[in-house]
Amino acid sequence: ILATQRGIHLENLRSSARSTPRGDLGIRKGASVSEQSRFVSTHMLSVAASAAGALALSLPTFVVLLRAMERSVGLAPPIPSQLAGESAEACALFRHLPALRLRLAWRSLGAVRTPVHSCGLNGRSFLVKREDLASPAYGGNKVRTLQHTLAVLEARRARAVAEGGAAPGMLVVGSGGSNQVVATAVHAARLGLPPPDVAWLSPDEPDLDNSLNMLSALSFPLGGRVTAWGASASGTLTLAASLLGLLPKLARGEVVFPIGANTAAGVLGQVGAMLELAEQVAAGECADPGRVYLPVGSACTLSGLVLGVALARRLGLPAFRASEFELVGVPIHHLFAAAERTLRLHTAAPFSAVPLTVGHTVREGAAALAQLGGPDVTAEALAVLESEVRFVTRPDLVGLYGAHSAVSKAAAAEFDAGARVADGAGEAAPTPWMCGHFCAKAFAALLEELDAAGAPAAPSLLWQTKSLVQPRGERDEWAALAAMPSSVRRWAAEGEAQSSLRPGCVPAEGAAPDGYRHLMTRVE
Repeated sequence: ILATQRGIHLENLRSSARSTPRGDLGIRKGASVSEQSRFVSTHMLSVAASAAGALALSLPTFVVLLRAMERSVGLAPPIPSQLAGESAEACALFRHLPALRLRLAWRSLGAVRTPVHSCGLNGRSFLVKREDLASPAYGGNKVRTLQHTLAVLEARRARAVAEGGAAPGMLVVGSGGSNQVVATAVHAARLGLPPPDVAWLSPDEPDLDNSLNMLSALSFPLGGRVTAWGASASGTLTLAASLLGLLPKLARGEVVFPIGANTAAGVLGQVGAMLELAEQVAAGECADPGRVYLPVGSACTLSGLVLGVALARRLGLPAFRASEFELVGVPIHHLFAAAERTLRLHTAAPFSAVPLTVGHTVREGAAALAQLGGPDVTAEALAVLESEVRFVTRPDLVGLYGAHSAVSKAAAAEFDAGARVADGAGEAAPTPWMCGHFCAKAFAALLEELDAAGAPAAPSLLWQTKSLVQPRGERDEWAALAAMPSSVRRWAAEGEAQSSLRPGCVPAEGAAPDGYRHLMTRVE
């Protein structure tokens, strides 16, 4: 990452050197262009060396903290109310490995089996796995993750109380436009769990979709400790300070959902999603896909899909047999994309112990599956990761974290203007929300590769991770936003609508919230 960024900073400094008085930069008056370049290069090497030293010191702490967050969730067997209230037939993982029902807590969260729809767009055709329709309250890929993680928390709390102890609290972390924060707030409330504490660690790029996610979260019950970048109840909050502030919670045995809820339990929820797709292929509800495209953030979903492919093959399900089968991941964060492009972050052995990488998460998920009594598919899953997973990391497509790139914005605009989505009966289906933060980047890669190669032998499939519903709870989210730090309020107001299908804005302070509420759906 440092090597990639160094070239950008070098050019910026050279530009500054051309427009800034030499004395202000420490360059002697009359220095030649080559002397200026040597000065800037030496300066940047010094900066890079300092950054590398800081990284060497901080990375082990970061890894230890993330692993502690992963393990704070853990695994837990179901409690009687979960067994009585949920049907094992509603969980794809339990349908194929029924013994796991008594070993791993699960809640449906009111979710349904997500369909596979067909889509036509200006002469192209592809499939869409409609994870966005998973729940009428709030869909998207986080529902699968939370079906196990929230159930594990519920079971742990019940057992702690029964044993006379204190029930663990819950904290969820994310960036300003986090889907995970919204999903956790919505589904924890519907499950009757105590409201989660929230730490919004950093802003995303201003975008109305991101502002709406924060407003949605603020409309549901949240815990007594809600912090955001810029300020908190205890004063200035920086990213490093906020991460270190998690240590006391972890020491007290509280549950801290890591970024993207990337935990072993969460990964197993995504395994179930891939088994469900395999069932749909086997039943003839959709064709066996050749390529599956999805955005990659915390790596939880992609890791679960890798494990799901390996498990489906072990179980003999007739799916994922196309000769050109691939899982195509598009990192949504520019730094993770750069690290994958230069260092093979997600697959290289040196990073297998680093959380938020696919290599680490696949190993953790496979170990959890075997620990629970399922088959050990570690070797098969790592083989899938090595030979059937490809990452698209081009800077012009990825852009910056939390916003469209120029490429994804153009692809999303074409989709909004001309996509024709149909269900299995050929009837018109709702148009997915092609958000710039997540799905549009994967969709742009799909579109480009369809255009480059023409219609493939086996259809391409987009894994639609953004919820179709933008929920609004019973709390006054507009008043809650007004109580947030000024930097957060400014960020929310700066976010502009990127889709012609969803025009709106967050109005100025003191105005009525009419500019965005028409985009939200009231959820009880």
